[in-house]
Amino acid sequence: MTALANAARPAPRRPNALLGMLVFVTAECMFFVGLGFAALQLRRTVPAWPPEGAPGLDVPVILASTAILLASSVTARRAVEHARRDERAAAGRGMLVTVALGGAFLAAQARQFVLLGGWRPAEGLYGTLFELLAGFHGLHVLVGLLAWAPALAAARWKHPARTVHARALVGELYWHFVTLVWLALLALWFMP
Repeated sequence: MTALANAARPAPRRPNALLGMLVFVTAECMFFVGLGFAALQLRRTVPAWPPEGAPGLDVPVILASTAILLASSVTARRAVEHARRDERAAAGRGMLVTVALGGAFLAAQARQFVLLGGWRPAEGLYGTLFELLAGFHGLHVLVGLLAWAPALAAARWKHPARTVHARALVGELYWHFVTLVWLALLALWFMP
């Protein structure tokens, strides 16, 4: 009887928004892979990396902002777990902490951009490519911050627990994507 009862149960469905985000993230991965290959090609054509006279990067700020972004991925995971258990207050706090940490990461990246002198493509491919990669990543982080809004709204306005959890999963998927892209960019940029 148990086997028959299990066969009659439909398979658990993934929320459409989660599947849509998965397709979007896959497309965005291809975009960043293209930029990554451009960086690898540039590295192949210069005798030393970074090239002579290239603008210096503030490595301590980059490392600190990376730690902040990694911490925000942890808070994102915890927020989704709270949402899954219908612990709305804890889920909302976790999402807000994630957004605050993401905002701090974005502020650190903006500082790095200003220290490099802003967008100056005429000064060479090294700075231009770094600004392009970091700039597009920053734009994706901003979108990631906005991706948490539907989950926060659902938790606050007492939507069904399933809705809160599904929207939090969408935010988390995108957030882990921007975290992994950042780690890949760092490896690409700083590997020997």
